[in-house]
Amino acid sequence: MPFRLSVTTGRAAASGHERWAGRRSDALLYAFGALGGLLFGYDTGISGGALLFIKGEFGLSPILEGWVVSSLLLGAMLGAAVSGQISDRFGHRWLLLCAGWLFAVGAIAAAFSPSVESLIVARFVLGVAVGIASSQVPLFLSELAPTAIRGAVASLNQIMIVFGVFCAYLVSFLLAGSGAWRLMLGIGAVPAILLVVGMWSQPETPRWLTLHGRITEARAVLARSRPPAEAERELAEIEVARRRERVSLYRFLRTRWLRRSLCVAAGLAIFQQIVGINTIVYYSPTILHAMGFTPHGAVLASLLLTILPLMVAIFCSQVVDRVGRRPLMMMGALGMAGCMIALSIVFSSDTLDTPFGKCVSIGAMSVYLIFNSLSWGGLVWVMLPEVLPLKARGAGMGAAALLVWLTNFAVSLSFPVLLALGAGRVFALFAVTALLAFVFARTQLTETKGRSLEQIELDASFL
Repeated sequence: MPFRLSVTTGRAAASGHERWAGRRSDALLYAFGALGGLLFGYDTGISGGALLFIKGEFGLSPILEGWVVSSLLLGAMLGAAVSGQISDRFGHRWLLLCAGWLFAVGAIAAAFSPSVESLIVARFVLGVAVGIASSQVPLFLSELAPTAIRGAVASLNQIMIVFGVFCAYLVSFLLAGSGAWRLMLGIGAVPAILLVVGMWSQPETPRWLTLHGRITEARAVLARSRPPAEAERELAEIEVARRRERVSLYRFLRTRWLRRSLCVAAGLAIFQQIVGINTIVYYSPTILHAMGFTPHGAVLASLLLTILPLMVAIFCSQVVDRVGRRPLMMMGALGMAGCMIALSIVFSSDTLDTPFGKCVSIGAMSVYLIFNSLSWGGLVWVMLPEVLPLKARGAGMGAAALLVWLTNFAVSLSFPVLLALGAGRVFALFAVTALLAFVFARTQLTETKGRSLEQIELDASFL
């Protein structure tokens, strides 16, 4: 099986049919929750292919072209910033439903935009949905999953993000001949509607329910995927965390372990973006074109390169709960640093146009994507909900997602400028940041596998 969502519940009295029905129900719950990740990936990835034809129809100036792309990032910042407080009050499920509607409305509005101004507004709406999904999907999955498979379930978010980017590249490639950019953008409404329909009948997370005093409902949700004894033990742990003092920003800054959890979350968010992944994802066609590929060949090669992260993300979901988060994060950082050093050497020398230089460059980009998907690309979204305490998890995830998008925006904006100074120097800089990410993982991260969210919080409070 490519991905195991089920977990043995140990309910001896349950019949085989009941166990199958329970596992199927859990799988659907996780799958519908992760649809937000697919939309995140699709709507961020589709702009590259669609923009080629949008420019021709609307006659975009460089400034308007930048607004069409960056309006989604600005919307994502807003969505991430407001999602924490809203989810704390109304729930993660309710907010994902709202995100689904925003995805659908934004996709349809973009497809039927009569002007570039309306397209920018539609992309901004899509960005708000992307920002909400980036903070709420990993949180929703982590709070629902049993401890033994929490890493695998939370990894679904990254799998769906990468799959969404792959779908965006594939749709762009298939529709490039017709130039149907409106259809490219409008297709995003289909999974958005599926997200709304699917989440409508799904429960809220047991952590949020317990935090709001709805103990009976929380117990029922836990009992869906845990044996009775495990469900009661986990509910008791959640109630202990609920009775703790509400965490304010003032207390975060005054209390050592809370301040450390905030710093770790911020470090995870920032390092995920500054290790150079955006240069590979956003500018791989440009980089490949610089190697001598035709524009069409560069787009096709970029499409094929997205298959690697998807395969590795699936593999990572199978091993993360056995190997652990911290070893993968350290190994991934060292691997990415090595790949960036290889790219720096090739681009700084006279070998780029040679067969050897091209092979090294493509190989380094491919291996980089493997190491990133195995570590910082996906596991950051697994670890962020784990390092934040219950009473600040919603707001903390919103703040972390905001940092992700702010850093994403800064890196994406500065990369073309840095590239003008020399690609070799830029890749050398990203090699340094990857090495710093290794140091951060080595010194600041603690292993979270095999422990419930409440046990992680309790252990952190004694540091």
